[in-house]
Amino acid sequence: MRKTLLDKYNEIENKIEIKNNNVISEWLSANKIPKYIYAVDGYKGITDRKITKISINKWLVLNKFKPAFKLRPTKLMLKHFENYESNYNSTLDHICFYYEYNNGNLGIISGCDNLKDIKLKNFKSLKKDELIPLLGKNILLYEPRDGFIQCQYCGKQRLPENIKKETIISRMYKGCVSNYRNYCKDTNCASHDQMGHEG
Repeated sequence: MRKTLLDKYNEIENKIEIKNNNVISEWLSANKIPKYIYAVDGYKGITDRKITKISINKWLVLNKFKPAFKLRPTKLMLKHFENYESNYNSTLDHICFYYEYNNGNLGIISGCDNLKDIKLKNFKSLKKDELIPLLGKNILLYEPRDGFIQCQYCGKQRLPENIKKETIISRMYKGCVSNYRNYCKDTNCASHDQMGHEG
């Protein structure tokens, strides 16, 4: 039976899925299937983000989306897709986890994290215990307490002698100048906030 262009398109798509499934199987053979991604939520605690799907972030593989069609594939598009598949080599760095969690007033939040980005420097882990020291550090730095003033850029709690007052120039403020705002005296928080307002 003669293959249609759609048959050929589906065959190429299946080849890509086989590559992706092999990568996921390789990772799962060395790791337990994770149930949650854990993330430090400022100084408030650690959120449990329930993993709903393990997949491959196809955009990361080639930094472009696969050729698609509206009604039916064309010969030219099929040629592009064959080229796409031949260069498509997913690796462990391309694994991603889809998740969802309840964020109180905002309701159910869903998203996706790449495996390579789930690390302590990003305040994320697949092991909750690893994040407890980071949460403790955040509590010391950011939790409001008497006798301290919060920097309006980085959010850290600082003693009054370590705070300076600056204004921000921006069209969003009346007269294009903000009221005095509190910033860390020993960092570039004020200038970073100014640049942020400038876009």
